[in-house]
Amino acid sequence: MEVYCPDPVQGQQLAVVTHAGDPSVHTKSQNLHVAALKLPSCELERNVARSSLPLRALAYSPDGNLLAVGGDAENVRLHNVAEGMR
Repeated sequence: MEVYCPDPVQGQQLAVVTHAGDPSVHTKSQNLHVAALKLPSCELERNVARSSLPLRALAYSPDGNLLAVGGDAENVRLHNVAEGMR
């Protein structure tokens, strides 16, 4: 299944990652946030992370519970996918 989900603010997604155990897609965009979108509607499910510097990479842990987010801050942060951003 191919689904196009434009970023509601900037109009484009820069990275997309999915996991077999999660029915949503996590996206990284130009407005410095990572969001979980419901498929196939592309509705915002929850914000997962944000940064003051550009984000460059996303990756799931093998069990799909954590999302690693790396960027220009030269670090990698782990976010609990189920909890979203606090």
